[in-house]
Amino acid sequence: MLPAIDAEGKILMQSEYRISLAPNGNGALFDSIAKSEDLRQLISKLECVQVIGVDNTLNKVLDPVQIGFNVVRRLQASLKCCPKVNAKEKVGVVAMKDGRACIMEYSEIPVEQMEATNPDGSLQFRHGSILMFMLDAKFLLSLIQTGNANISLYHKAWKKVEYCDLDRMEIIQPQSENAWKFELFL
Repeated sequence: MLPAIDAEGKILMQSEYRISLAPNGNGALFDSIAKSEDLRQLISKLECVQVIGVDNTLNKVLDPVQIGFNVVRRLQASLKCCPKVNAKEKVGVVAMKDGRACIMEYSEIPVEQMEATNPDGSLQFRHGSILMFMLDAKFLLSLIQTGNANISLYHKAWKKVEYCDLDRMEIIQPQSENAWKFELFL
């Protein structure tokens, strides 16, 4: 158990250490749908399902352009991306891997590949994933039903995670990354 903390962040009691749990990434969507009959029923009545990152201010909820693009072209899925600001920007990149389009997480690309440039000086891995997906509802449900959603594929992410310093009896907000998280990503 972790120490109990009051509204001001003061520790009320000292307890044992344990692994902390947190949201495990946007790919957990598949597991949530698989576990909820009500959610599957709702999705079955839709044509498209939008999946966006809640922490991305660029997201346009129910983007009519992306919805129309998916519907007119009869796509199973689409995503929006934007040019990376620089090689060190911490976003996944849209790329080809083993002949298939994918999103490669920034934490899993070697630095030399991340910094690789084209002859014109632009980044080779320049298409940053900004967590803006549109999925055909029937396709999404088929991924869940067939088990092809890769819901067991975790990615490691080096993150800033607050922790309790039991010697000083206070919560520490780290200034730099200090813990590995294991997350599911779309």
